Amino acid sequence: MEKKTLSVTGMSCSACAARIERELAATPGIGRAAVNFPLRELTIEYDPDRIGLRDVASVVVRLGYGIGTPGDETVEPASQRAWFLFSLAATLPIMATMVVHEHPVAGWIAFLLATLVQFSAGLTFYRGAWYALKNRGANMDVLIALGTSAAYLYSVSAFFGAFGGHGAVFFETSAMLITFIRLGKYLESRARGRAGDALKKLLRLQADTARLVDEQGEREVAASTVRIG
Repeated sequence: MEKKTLSVTGMSCSACAARIERELAATPGIGRAAVNFPLRELTIEYDPDRIGLRDVASVVVRLGYGIGTPGDETVEPASQRAWFLFSLAATLPIMATMVVHEHPVAGWIAFLLATLVQFSAGLTFYRGAWYALKNRGANMDVLIALGTSAAYLYSVSAFFGAFGGHGAVFFETSAMLITFIRLGKYLESRARGRAGDALKKLLRLQADTARLVDEQGEREVAASTVRIG
């Protein structure tokens, strides 16, 4: 058995981690699979004669997640920050249209910008929800997609007169929800990156060697070779 640690992207909650573990545990050739959700890391023990890392990656990708090697902690915070700023830049004008909501152009601006936010910054939630439902599961992406879609689709229906006239619309609600969630994702990824750096610093402090005492006497050996008992 060989042991390997890989990074996993696209997880939104602990249910995602459990789904990956469950699927890999049922895969022939894999003895053990453990996902560290806070660090977004997957540790597997596998038989290289029966299964390769490419096969492991294909299982994870089929579930709707990405896979790579540890060390790209700075990529996700930058991406999440960019999506948050994009969503915020499109949402603020929608909030401004509420002041002049009686003007016919204001409604069209709100509709177009809300649509942009919904299917760009919010697209990742739809993708995550689709893969979760496809694999007969549910996660936070399903809840986010349902909540934002309810506000957006009702507003579209009201805006185009599906309820017997131009009723109240809530384009700002769906856009603000996605913006705040994007902010939360950014803060989470940044905090996780800092926590990961702190853990790595702690690991670097551990001893590389140990003193082994047995019937042959006392000698210094590599700490990684010491086994309990």
